[in-house]
Amino acid sequence: MTKNSLIGFILIVLFSTNLFGQFNQPGMKFYPIETEIKNTYTRYDTIPAPEWEFITFPAELMTSYYDYMPGGYKAHPIKKLSGFDETNYFVFHARSSTTNNRRVYLAYVSPISISFETITNYDNWQGFPSIELPTINDNYDPIMIWHEDFDYDGYSETPITYYTMFPLPPIFPIENPDSLGNEFIWPLLYISDSPLGYDYNRVHVLRTNCRYNSSGNSCPNVQILYKDIQYLEEVTNPGWLDNQITNENGDPIFTDWCEQDIIPYWSFAVDEQVPGRIAFIGYMDYPVWPWPEPDMFFVYESLDYGETWTLYDFGMPPAIENLLQLEDNQGNVLDSIEVGIIGFHNTALFDGEGNLHWCYTGSYGYTDDEENWNYFDHFIHACEFVWFGDDIVEWRNVWPPVPWEIDPETGDTLVHESAAYNMYPGDANLFHENTQKQAVNLENNWMIQVWADGTYQMFAEDGDTTYLDYLEHPIIFVSATKDNGVHWTEPIELTDIYSVEFPDFADQITVYPYICDQIVDLGDGWGQVYMDYLDDNSFGSSIFNQGEYNGGQITYCSFKINFDSILVEIDEEQEQQTPEILL
Repeated sequence: MTKNSLIGFILIVLFSTNLFGQFNQPGMKFYPIETEIKNTYTRYDTIPAPEWEFITFPAELMTSYYDYMPGGYKAHPIKKLSGFDETNYFVFHARSSTTNNRRVYLAYVSPISISFETITNYDNWQGFPSIELPTINDNYDPIMIWHEDFDYDGYSETPITYYTMFPLPPIFPIENPDSLGNEFIWPLLYISDSPLGYDYNRVHVLRTNCRYNSSGNSCPNVQILYKDIQYLEEVTNPGWLDNQITNENGDPIFTDWCEQDIIPYWSFAVDEQVPGRIAFIGYMDYPVWPWPEPDMFFVYESLDYGETWTLYDFGMPPAIENLLQLEDNQGNVLDSIEVGIIGFHNTALFDGEGNLHWCYTGSYGYTDDEENWNYFDHFIHACEFVWFGDDIVEWRNVWPPVPWEIDPETGDTLVHESAAYNMYPGDANLFHENTQKQAVNLENNWMIQVWADGTYQMFAEDGDTTYLDYLEHPIIFVSATKDNGVHWTEPIELTDIYSVEFPDFADQITVYPYICDQIVDLGDGWGQVYMDYLDDNSFGSSIFNQGEYNGGQITYCSFKINFDSILVEIDEEQEQQTPEILL
């Protein structure tokens, strides 16, 4: 399902906002197909949402006049301090006024207060921060990275630092461009154990190329750097560019896609249970040789800290039966419906059994003769791709469980419509307005998946008066599982405008949710989740000329879920069976 370029649109948007190089826009084109289905939101044969309640009610930190992705693309910008109750750090970018630079902030949450400050004492345009907590020498201070034009040379560097109260933290810029003119930004941090021993951490830095290739398409090569540190100060020492992960020929890995027009949508994960195990997982678009399929899901796995890698490729999910007799744009009934992917702001993590999860926004449709992706606009679901090792994978719908099905009691066709993304105006911006994030508790096999959902908005746009109050009110949805995703619940409608837990949601526009990657075990089956999100002041992001330039509120909260209340009887014999192989 290769797509045509939207480069003209991209340039208009980026130049109009004077933010060239700040967005990772794909070279693809989506064509929505309006589905003539109304008032059919049927919750059939699903697992009810679990019990939950707020621990920290939503608290506004500041107004930001940059109402887009305050925590980055595929990040977990909240990190929990181990062993401390309700104490964590998180990072975000924000503009304190319509004229000030976008700055990177560090927030500290304690049991009694939330405080935040800019990380630097100088005033550059900064953004897309990432954070990690090393475990060396009883350390409780975070490492942080972001991108900015540090030395005013026209290229964004990625400054890296560590938290310190006084004096001001040292800032070390990892340079750009490289010898080929690549400009690597949008940095992500990951911490693993180190091959040097128990008193070291390996810090991984992943950066994506923001330049375009000679064809004018996106060129998102990925650079992976690393450093083994024993003390925090070592992250601000030179040497990062000398420690680049390479292949067996000594060439940088994941940096040869640019001129092949290959677009990887990826995430990275560290297995906390297996020393040296890391993974690079995602979906490949525009592939040519040596990729065997037109599009494919892939996993690169390393068991030796990135010294060697094994590639596993899986093609696409199998097509499904066209029970609704849906038609293409020419009015022809489709023989079957292809299963595709339409959203790429995703996270990856290993579960308690060592399986690798990658969440994404899925879709249903067909590929036309020009290799464009045509999707049915009422069937956009929260999904995950799960890799069990070797060639064993599953593509799962998290919510709804299926797009449509036959009622075994009546024989009726049941429809499960969904818009699992924030429906800001503009189909071309569906890429930007979706987020899927997951968190895990390894010991208990708990997981959650979180996104900003526009299903009720979609029904309101359809003219269903039941949902008119939701026309400009997305809801943050939280689905939960207590068996590593084998059974997912109906979502908790966390920020519903009719919330009994927090009535103020009626006046909020809740978008761009971010969560800590760890669910904290509180005992008695309860797990705590830390979250921040943007409460936009107007419906539509001003960054893409869709909304008023009046900002939004950076908002923090935490809540707990009773995983014991999930009504699933886990069959231990069934759990031990080999998962279905879907290739």
